[in-house]
Amino acid sequence: MNQTVRIKQCYHACPLMKVDADGMYCAHPVFNGRPWENMIITHYNSRGRVPDKCPLHTKPFTVTYTLENYE
Repeated sequence: MNQTVRIKQCYHACPLMKVDADGMYCAHPVFNGRPWENMIITHYNSRGRVPDKCPLHTKPFTVTYTLENYE
């Protein structure tokens, strides 16, 4: 089954938007291994819109869920 999730704004509407002690950040895998570059989300650029630096502007993100060693 394929499902398309349409994101009209970042903030809490996007499953990739995360928050930790350092602030809001994007958990898109394109940022793996590059700390602080994922800090593209602010209150000003994310509420009601998607930040200009969001990787989803240029390429969709596909997730596959599988069960591992389930008995």
